[in-house]
Amino acid sequence: MDADFHPDHNAFIEKKIREFAEKMSYPLDFSTVAGFTGAANISQKLTAAVQSGDPPDCLTHTEATSTLRFLDVLEDVDDLQKAIIKDFGEVYGSAKALSFVDGKYYAVNHFSRAGGFWFREGTFKAAGIDPRKDLSDFGTLREMLLKASDPAKESWGWGMTANRSGDGESTVRDAVLLRGGQLNDEAGQVVVLNKPPYAEYAIAGLTYLKEIYTDPKWSKMVPPGVSSWTDPSNNEAYLAGKIFFSNNGGTMFAKAVFDKNPVKDDTYLMLPPKGDGPGGRVLAGGGAAKRWFVIKGAKNREAAEQLIRFMHSAEIQKEMFRISNGYVYPSYEWGWDEPEITASDAGPRVTEVWKQYLTHESKYTGAGFYPAAPVAAVQSMESSNFWTDMFGEVLGGKSPADAVKSGHDRAVRVFKEFGLKGE
Repeated sequence: MDADFHPDHNAFIEKKIREFAEKMSYPLDFSTVAGFTGAANISQKLTAAVQSGDPPDCLTHTEATSTLRFLDVLEDVDDLQKAIIKDFGEVYGSAKALSFVDGKYYAVNHFSRAGGFWFREGTFKAAGIDPRKDLSDFGTLREMLLKASDPAKESWGWGMTANRSGDGESTVRDAVLLRGGQLNDEAGQVVVLNKPPYAEYAIAGLTYLKEIYTDPKWSKMVPPGVSSWTDPSNNEAYLAGKIFFSNNGGTMFAKAVFDKNPVKDDTYLMLPPKGDGPGGRVLAGGGAAKRWFVIKGAKNREAAEQLIRFMHSAEIQKEMFRISNGYVYPSYEWGWDEPEITASDAGPRVTEVWKQYLTHESKYTGAGFYPAAPVAAVQSMESSNFWTDMFGEVLGGKSPADAVKSGHDRAVRVFKEFGLKGE
């Protein structure tokens, strides 16, 4: 079991798994993912377990389905996922894109987790800014963040790092993709990062970020030490009231709710601003759901599928919505009208906008292979900080155009290593 933020949520999931095993008289070997992997990562551990003939039966995690499929450590769960869809309606667009591989489902979607761009309304209003109207694109965004920032009060607007971290990858990738840039073609076979018109958009995105982090004009809105932030740092800064805008997972808001931090009462989720420039676009889709996998060679596949069906019961889903208020949401069409969601105090701040993410026409997967189906080569590159390494070259003195070229050449090499055309 992969740990989510909410301790009560984790305890509830474990409790229900144990109740199922006891009810069915199944022996249970339960472990968190951290306990299972030890010093390895999940892909390495699963590969070794499958090859040794001693795999776990099932796993609940957010690991990339296409990567695990590429490593050949998954059984298909096509019939199971389709049966659950019959009960609860279709999964949202990007969830299907991330779990439907080679013409079959290799993951069963469990629940979505709110995340995206968050703002504190009061700070903007105090500066005479309407955040729902005045943050419409990245061009006006930074102007408004600069206007509302007040370092003397330890209040900064640009609550995002671009260093070598998971959050940094999102910052740089969004700067490129929302301006119209792409790493690969729609077939996921050819690298187009440095080909027209995509090169122009990528260069503009890196230039935009370079200005924010290096030009004194924007320094007033950039928190001190942002270049050394780790993934939890922007959460901590936001919850401490020191930043008022950030791109972040819903764990940040959920922790404010859980801790009864007053910042929760002033926090709202918004759709991504549109990228500026001729290729600018809005990309939203909700990214990866929490999913269930059946591992290749599972000795107890029938029991694993029974457990997954049990964990998808309406009763269990509703309790998850209630416990993780403002964080856990449906992956399916069903659930949005249930009182555990409609009566949630997070509703006015999160629910309707999160539903817009999940139903957005772009069906953005939150990954650099967009608009292609999942590409294991790209996921491998992003796990080793492809985007932040490219931007790091810019901060190191290379021109954005040269950084885009070297990033393109690196991507071509990786694509070829994965058996793709590349160029």
